[in-house]
Amino acid sequence: MSKGRLEFRTGAGATHDYAVQWWYPYGIDYPNRAERVSLLDEGIKVLKLLWSKPKVHFSGKYFDINGATLKNPKESIPITVAAKGKRMRGIAAKHADIWESSYLSAGHFASLKLKFEDIFSEMFNNASKIIKSIELDVIIANSDSDLEYKKRLFGMERGPAMLNQLLRHSLVGKPEDIARKVREYMDVGIQQFFLAFQDPFDYNSLTLFMDTVKGFA
Repeated sequence: MSKGRLEFRTGAGATHDYAVQWWYPYGIDYPNRAERVSLLDEGIKVLKLLWSKPKVHFSGKYFDINGATLKNPKESIPITVAAKGKRMRGIAAKHADIWESSYLSAGHFASLKLKFEDIFSEMFNNASKIIKSIELDVIIANSDSDLEYKKRLFGMERGPAMLNQLLRHSLVGKPEDIARKVREYMDVGIQQFFLAFQDPFDYNSLTLFMDTVKGFA
């Protein structure tokens, strides 16, 4: 269906205080972080087996697979693992085609990237083959007044804490500011941007952003 455009993106889940609101109403316990990381590690291993083998037998801590079959994809499906912590960086190094971090400044990402590459090199001796990605929010406007209005709107919708994070660790500004920030991320090794726009149906902002970064490589 996707003609080779399908990607699989995953992580260990949000913090307990944030995620429990989606789990508790349905009577489902939200595992602690250590267990979520272990579950993810085993789950990706099982998934890769299902994507690559005609029949899968597997016995683990969380999954038991007894001869399951799945039509193997004709093209490999890229796996993105969102990871910041040490254990999660190890899982990304082991399983991912794309390593993703989120809501970091370019300088903070550069520091984290060195730690990730140390782990990756210990395991595979070549840290350059994995794509580096970052997740960021975007607020872009041509004028100061429009920009301030969009920031206030974001703060009303998401709260002051999220607004403060946005201002420190995302792409916020007029086109020249956005271009500079994107270049800063690229200069420290970002190869892919996973972007969330305040209003995904705001065609003018999408077009303005695309025009701003047109020709970047």
